[in-house]
Amino acid sequence: FWVEKIESHVGNDTSLGIESKSERPILRLEGRSRDSAASPTALFQGLLTDLEEDLGESVVLNPTFDGKRFTIDLTLFSPLREESPELEQDGA
Repeated sequence: FWVEKIESHVGNDTSLGIESKSERPILRLEGRSRDSAASPTALFQGLLTDLEEDLGESVVLNPTFDGKRFTIDLTLFSPLREESPELEQDGA
């Protein structure tokens, strides 16, 4: 994959669980698969898995991929993760 753009902003995104009055940091990655890539959908799933493993349980991703171009919006500060019962059990 080629990452063509990385940008960050503080805002809201309901797909990440961030409602309009609780702005949080959001990172957006935009890019494309290499023309010679075999199985780009499987590779993209691998990229998402690696991001989740490397960034930990607090990351929330909102990916889109059309087979050639991708966008990944992500945050480490989503209320969705703060309210997750799995995280409460792990921390207990």
